[in-house]
Amino acid sequence: MGLLEKIKKDFPFKVKIGDKTIKYRPWNTKEEKNYLLVSGSKENPTFEDIENILLTNCVENYDEIKKDLTEGEKYLLLLEIRKFSISETIDLKFECVKCKKLNDLAAPLDKIVHYKEANYKEVKLDNKVFYFGKPKTEKLVERVREEKDPIEKEFKNLLIHIQKIEIDDEVFDSFTFEELYEFVSNLPAKEFDELSKEFNEMKEEFDVYLDTYCMFCNAENKVVFGGIEDFLWG
Repeated sequence: MGLLEKIKKDFPFKVKIGDKTIKYRPWNTKEEKNYLLVSGSKENPTFEDIENILLTNCVENYDEIKKDLTEGEKYLLLLEIRKFSISETIDLKFECVKCKKLNDLAAPLDKIVHYKEANYKEVKLDNKVFYFGKPKTEKLVERVREEKDPIEKEFKNLLIHIQKIEIDDEVFDSFTFEELYEFVSNLPAKEFDELSKEFNEMKEEFDVYLDTYCMFCNAENKVVFGGIEDFLWG
């Protein structure tokens, strides 16, 4: 038997995310090096960089199941793999907002990651009913992910979650993104504000921060991370 045949290619771990049971393995040295090379050559590695290097190879049938995973679920999966690949904690240093002393601690990932599952519903506005749900295609998600302007990003994120619209009992569910963009852009401002408010209450949320206390003066501190890539290693 050749040496390379000894390389393990199975997926020994399972995790339940949403209604899906997913099999995965820890990332290996080659994948770790590839990610560190990318993160070192780019000021801000994209989630696609992380996904292509650390999820595609480490999750069983990832190319098939990724279309059924939300953005937040992909983050949760990545963190689950990180726990087994490196540690369930991250070594963290922060300066206290009060006494200015440097704190050093091992922070549990479960205390850093804050996730709220989406709870989609319909929204009634005047003679219209908007039906929300998970984006229909990965291409729509990528459209939002690539948007640089924060206001436009929020607007497009709302749009890709609209499944259909009912107007005076007539149902519209085969519109293009461009048609939907134009239609929603022409809603009365008051109606859009209400639609946006309702969507913000139902949408999936994923945030990374740590509420903790200074080890010297016991002052409350909030450590905010720039993104998930900030604590993949540490």
